[in-house]
Amino acid sequence: PGAVLLGRADQLLNGIVLGVLLIGVAVAWNMFLPDGVLRGDWQLDLSRIRGVTLAAAVLLPLAELLFRGLAFPALESRYGSNTALVVSAGLYALVLGTPVLLSLLLGLALGFAFLRSRSGLLVLVAQLVLQLGMVFLHMAWSGAVALFS
Repeated sequence: PGAVLLGRADQLLNGIVLGVLLIGVAVAWNMFLPDGVLRGDWQLDLSRIRGVTLAAAVLLPLAELLFRGLAFPALESRYGSNTALVVSAGLYALVLGTPVLLSLLLGLALGFAFLRSRSGLLVLVAQLVLQLGMVFLHMAWSGAVALFS
C-alpha cells in the first residue's frame, strides 16, 4: 500500500498542472452556469475566509490519500477500474458537498489521473493546489473589489 499511497515523486509537477486545470474548471463552472441545481456555494464557503477554511483547504487534500490511495485500490481489486473510479468519485463528491455535480466532476478527474499514473502524490498535490488556489482567488478578488470600489 505504501507505494500506491504516494507513488512516484516525479508526478509532483503533473499534480501542480492538474490542480491549476481543476481551478480553471471550478472557476468556469461558477462563472458560466446559471444559479440553481447545477451551481451552489463552493465547498469551503469562500465568502468568509477564516482559520477553519484555511485548515480545511490544507486537510482536504489528505482525503485524497483515503479516496485514491486506500479506497480506490480496494474497490478496483473487487469491482474493476471503472466501478472504482465512479464509486470513489461519488464518495468524494458526497464528502466535499455542494456543488455535488462539480465535486463529482473533480472527483472523476482526480480518479482518472490516479488510475493513469498510480501516484497518490499527483492527486494529493492537485487537490492542494485546487483548494489553496480557490482560497487565493477569492482573497484576490475580494481585495480587488475593495480596492477599486
